[in-house]
Amino acid sequence: MKQIFQLIGISLLFVALSACDNKEENAPVVANLGLTKNFTNSGCKDKETVRSFRSPKESSQLQEKILWRAIANGFLKVEHFGIKDYCERDDAFSITTSVEGNKLTLIERVEDRPKPRCYCHYDLSFDLGGFELGQTYTLVFKRDKWVLGPISFTYTSDLSGSLLVKK
Repeated sequence: MKQIFQLIGISLLFVALSACDNKEENAPVVANLGLTKNFTNSGCKDKETVRSFRSPKESSQLQEKILWRAIANGFLKVEHFGIKDYCERDDAFSITTSVEGNKLTLIERVEDRPKPRCYCHYDLSFDLGGFELGQTYTLVFKRDKWVLGPISFTYTSDLSGSLLVKK
């Protein structure tokens, strides 16, 4: 009788261990790839009244660029400097992401509003997460009709990069 209880106990132990093994160790890691947080908008940095985006004013010579660098816990700090858009859009910008495998598409959206006769430079920044050390990823930036990228990189703790925007 004692051997039957031992046999049943050992069998239950094997079933429990195999169930734990399947659930925990062999399951794929579910990362929050594409998660965005801490979105900031500088607001209008310089207001200029012009008739087109190509202004002779000195502030129009600002170089638009995108910078990124690794920060803690699998996140990148992404900063987009010198975006030229219509004035009075301080709260009109948003960021969304689309993820296909290890390819992330970052979409900057601007609410459609009446277009005033002035332009401003804006800076946007946000944290983009879900990256794993040593994994290779591809980033694509989109806004309205322009697309930048693809940019491929391997995520490391000292990763940083930049991209000049030429429209």
